[in-house]
Amino acid sequence: LVSTHDNNIWGRILEVGNVKLNNVDYYILQSYTGGLHCCFARQVTTLEDSALHLGKTLNLSHSGEQADKDYFEKDGQLYFMVNSSNLAYFHTSFAGSAYFPIFYKIDSKSADFVSASNEFKKYYQQLAVDINNDIEIAKTNLAGKIDFGVAKANIQTESIFSLLTRRLVVSILADNNIE
Repeated sequence: LVSTHDNNIWGRILEVGNVKLNNVDYYILQSYTGGLHCCFARQVTTLEDSALHLGKTLNLSHSGEQADKDYFEKDGQLYFMVNSSNLAYFHTSFAGSAYFPIFYKIDSKSADFVSASNEFKKYYQQLAVDINNDIEIAKTNLAGKIDFGVAKANIQTESIFSLLTRRLVVSILADNNIE
């Protein structure tokens, strides 16, 4: 079924999972398309009342290695959380990149991943507090003034820059006052 669907990013299928929720079978495929730390994709097929739906492929780029731990139920819906790599290499090396969690729910009728991060504002608010604590700890390890112009060349600067970037993104997702 997957091979007949129009997509261009399927590589080696790593995992096929099955979740049954509210009389809907969700078949979740995860693939790896190559590279040292890239690229992952997910696709869902749902079976409900003898109707089969094949969802659109979600390209996760560098994210999504642990498919079995990413799915959860909330209010009768199946959700998916992944640490987004949208800011990979943003003024840092790959190792220092600022990852942040984003949420999707899976629509049982279309089998598509639907953005749902706006449903988790309290989660993001708490995460922003936790990141602030991490920043305070990281500040004690700084030898001097931060030079953001050399973030890629300085592992100490890269660490604090990554935390600051992550805090900014999480604060936006939390609808916090980001001024």
